[in-house]
Amino acid sequence: MNEELFDIYNLDGTKTGRIATMKEVKTERLAIKTAAVWFVNSNGQILLQQGGKQGHKSFGEWRLTVTGKTDAGETTLDTAQRETFEELGLNIPKDQFKLIQTLLYNDFPDYPYFCDIYVVFIDFEASEIKIDKAEVADLKWFDRDYLINWEQNNMHVNKKYFSLRLNNLLEWLDKNGSKK
Repeated sequence: MNEELFDIYNLDGTKTGRIATMKEVKTERLAIKTAAVWFVNSNGQILLQQGGKQGHKSFGEWRLTVTGKTDAGETTLDTAQRETFEELGLNIPKDQFKLIQTLLYNDFPDYPYFCDIYVVFIDFEASEIKIDKAEVADLKWFDRDYLINWEQNNMHVNKKYFSLRLNNLLEWLDKNGSKK
C-alpha cells in the first residue's frame, strides 16, 4: 500500500510547494487541507452520519455526513466528491457542492488543518444508501430544531467541532436560503 501524501500549507492558507507524509505532518505539525460535506434535503433536514469505526475516537458520534483529508494534487472539491462516493456511494457532480466556509483548526492535537466545508442540496432516503459499515454505523436525516437542541436530546457528538460547524451551516442557510 502506498503511503498517503499531502500538500502542505502556510497558516495563511497558501501552498508551500512541499508534499509530506502523514508521519511528517504529525511530527512537524504541518498544515494540510481537508473537506467536509453537509447534506440538506428539500424539507430542510440535515443528514448526519454516526461514526462506525470500532476503536476510533469518534465511534458512535453523530457528525457531518462526509469528511476526509485532501491528498497531494487534489482540491478540496475533489476530496468532497471522492469521499462522498467512497462513504455513501453517491456520485454527485462537482457543481452541486457549494463551498460555504473555510475554517482553520490550529489547535487540533496532532497538526493544524484547514477544513473547506461544503453543502449539497439533495433528496434521498438515508436507508437507501449503501454505507461503508467499516466507517459509518448509521445515516439519518434530522430536523433543524432537533439539532439545535442536540444537548437536550442527548446526542453523542464532538461538542467542540459539532456546535461550531452546525452553527455555521445554520447561519449560511439563513442567509442563503435552504435551497440551491
